[in-house]
Order: sequence, then structure tokens, then C-alpha cells
Amino acid sequence: QQYKLDFFTNISHEIRTHLTLIISPLDVIIDQSTTKEFMNKQLLYIKKHTEKLSTLVGELLDFRKAETGNVVLNYEKEKLEFLLEEVKSSFQEEALKKGITLQLVVKQPAIFANIDKQHFEKVLTNLVFNAIKFTNQGGTINIELEKSTTLAIIKIRDNGIGIASKYYKNLFNNYFQINNHEKENAGYGIGLALSKSIIELHKGSIEVESVQQIKDQPGSTVFTIKIPLGLAENENQVTKKFSDKTLQETTGFSELHALEESITNPRLLLIEDNDELREFIKDALSTNFNVEEAINGEMGFAVALKTIPDIIISDIMMPEMDGLELCKLVKKNPKTSHIPIILLTAKSSINDQIEGLSHQADVYITKPFNLKLLESQVINLIENRKKLQETYKQKWIQSSAIAVSTTIEDKFLSDLIHTIESNLENIDFTVASLSRTVAMSQPVLYKKLKALTDMSVNDFVKSIRLKKAVSLLQSKQYTIYEVAYMVGFQDRKYFSKEFKKAYGYTPTEYIEQV
Repeated sequence: QQYKLDFFTNISHEIRTHLTLIISPLDVIIDQSTTKEFMNKQLLYIKKHTEKLSTLVGELLDFRKAETGNVVLNYEKEKLEFLLEEVKSSFQEEALKKGITLQLVVKQPAIFANIDKQHFEKVLTNLVFNAIKFTNQGGTINIELEKSTTLAIIKIRDNGIGIASKYYKNLFNNYFQINNHEKENAGYGIGLALSKSIIELHKGSIEVESVQQIKDQPGSTVFTIKIPLGLAENENQVTKKFSDKTLQETTGFSELHALEESITNPRLLLIEDNDELREFIKDALSTNFNVEEAINGEMGFAVALKTIPDIIISDIMMPEMDGLELCKLVKKNPKTSHIPIILLTAKSSINDQIEGLSHQADVYITKPFNLKLLESQVINLIENRKKLQETYKQKWIQSSAIAVSTTIEDKFLSDLIHTIESNLENIDFTVASLSRTVAMSQPVLYKKLKALTDMSVNDFVKSIRLKKAVSLLQSKQYTIYEVAYMVGFQDRKYFSKEFKKAYGYTPTEYIEQV
């Protein structure tokens, strides 16, 4: 009962902290005569802590359901390697910020299990999040996958601060928390208890082994999850069944990113060496855009390669690398060539403007400038990018004619389509394979493709497969089942469903129309 009392006391404190950080900015807005820029900053605080509070409440609801036995799982056969790759990818940026090496170690390939992907992913996310939180800079976190005769075994291994052995027996208990004055995790007491409940619903187990950090000697912690292997009539059948998911439903880069991209503001990279001006522009644009910052062209180009923003605003005169050199590098690199760039400068002569535009800048704005004009230019460039998305869809995906590569973007799409078409029947070909072929990480590939076509990797690959299916059906040389198999669909019913969704006819109806 003391655990329960401590738990709700700490939960109340956490909720009140976030509510204070919501209410206080509101009080400031009401009590003061504020400028638009100041109000934007207060509203951003409100948004940030409202989201944190929402996440906390969501965890509480999940925990309560698990505690009362009301969690309903929807099991599907999943290839665990792909799920673990998704989880790793979602934390890669956070690990890099802390200087932590995060890696996936697959000791045996083709390990399947019957799991509820959404709930199981919560367990993995919680464990990796804690590992990153309690691993020092320069540390290492391994996500390991192997199997025994009957079990799939997942280990989250870090060399962080460790956990005292005296806490092991209570670590997964409801409401238990490590004392706040100690160095170990003093979390909500929800994550691990909820994780244990979810794993047990999967007929599995979770356990921990740890060595505490002593002075300069790093500690270590290993959480081990064991769940039953997926049972199938034979391994070949499992592989065939999964192959339909390989490039349609499972991407190796979480489709959660697709949802996040669709509901968040456009990402804007602001590169300006003057701190006050950068802060001023950021405050003005933060309401409608997610603003990332850099203080010179060299840093800005590194950020652009990593995050693939929707648009870049850059000063021209900066140390290390100026805006003109940055513009040239962005437009020449296949990963970033599609990104619109606005150059800001105090140089207002016609020759200066011509020089800026000759480096392929999309817009050239002289200082001093009007903020509404700047924002209008940003909005116009993003709207124009949306129109280009429709152009690329028509040219490369919907058109039956062979498109001609005339730009970097055209060549990128041409190479991508050629790679996909060359591997339609290859059941081992994944998005990871695709990203390696085009020399892009999976997050970069996703963002680049989303920017060009407004399609996820899954949808893009599916559209190419269906377009090839149309060509094969028109030839009248193959049965519908043969066509489905030739473009990578093992299930004819699923093929027919997706074909009708894309073209308005089932394959049979389409043949009759032809």
C-alpha cells in the first residue's frame, strides 16, 4: 500500500508540474500587453507541456487497463528484426545527440512471433528510452535478437549507471519506485509494470540483470524479453506470408513517422549567425513551422542532411561557410536537392541578386525585410512544392509512358523505380535494402520521397508494383495469379483488393475493360 501511496503522490506532482507550466504562460499572456512574437513563445510552452501531459495520461490509461486485465491484444505474425529496426530508427537521433552508439545486433535471421505490434512496440520503446536516459555520453546500447528452440529472445543491453540488485524483485511491481534521492531511475513506476503485463499477455517473460556504476567504472544493465516463436505450418509458408508485408506494410522505418509528418507543421531550417535576428525570425515563424536552427552554412548543411527540412532560410554573409556555398551544396546533393531555399542578405544590388539566383536560390530577399513578406514567400514555396508533387506523380507513377530523367529529382525517382522493379519477386528485398541501394538512410529516404511525391515508402513501392501489374495484365500473357506473384503479391485476394483501390476495377474487371 505504501508503494501505491508513493506512486499517486509522485503522479500528482508530475501532473501539477506540467499544469503549472501550462497555466503560468497563460497568466502572463492575460496580464501583459504582448507582441505577437512574445505570445508565440508562450504558446509554444503551452503546446510542449500539454503534449507531455497527454502522454502521461495515455500511459496511466494503458497501465490501468493492464492492471484490471482489460487489455485486448490483436495478434499478427511479425518479423521481429523489422520491428526492432523501426524502434532503433526512432531513437537514432536522440542517441546521436547524447553521443551514444545505438545498434541492432541480429544473431539469427528470420525470427517470427505472434504479437500485438502496437503494444509490443510500447515495451521496446520504454526499455530503449530508459537505456538512453541512463547511459552516459560515449556509451553503447545494443538491441539484440536471437532465438532458442521455442523462444524469441530480445535483449536491451547498455553500459549506463546500472540498478542496485536490492531493487530487482520489486522493479516490475505496480507502483514501485526507486527512491528519488538515489542515482537510479526514479520514474513513474508505470513503464516497467506495464511492460511486464504486456509481455505476460504474450505468454512471455521479462527479467533484468544489472551492475551498478562505481565512480569512473561504467555499470551495465540487460533487460531480457522471451516470447514464444511464431508457429506456422512450415517456414516457407511463413516467409511467403511475410513477403507481402516486406515492402507494403513493414518498412524498417516506422510508419509512425508518416502519421507524425501528416499532423505536424512543415519543418523549416533557419541559418543565421546573428543570435537576435535568428531568435526574432524563429519566434515569428514558430506558430506555423517547426523551426530548426544553425549559426553558419557548415552547420546548416549538416542539419539539412540529417533532418531533410521542407524549406531553408539562410543568411548569405556568415563565417565558416556562407549562404551561397551552402545553396550550391544543397542543390547538388541528391538528398537535399529538392529543398527550396530563401537567401537573406543586406546586399541589394541587381548583380548581387543575380549571383544569389545563379546559385539556384529559389527566392532572394534583401534586409531589412517585412516578416509578413518572408512568411508569404515561405508559404508560396511550400505550396509550389505540393504542385510539383502532383507533377512527379503524373510523370513517374501514373503515366504509362517512360519518363525522361532531366533533373536530379528525376534521376533519383528513375533509379528508385528501376531498383524496385528489379526486385519485385525478391522476398528478401526490404526498405533497408532499398535505402542501401540508393545510399540513403531509411529516415532520409522516407523524407525525400515524401517531399517529392507526398507518398510513404510503402505507398510508393505499392504503386510501382501495381503499375507493373497493369502492364502485365494488358499483355494478356499471364493469369491474374501469375501477375500477382510476378509483382510481389503472394495473396491474390490482397492483390485484387489493392488493385481495385488504385484503379477502381478488380484485375478481372480490368481485363474485361481492356
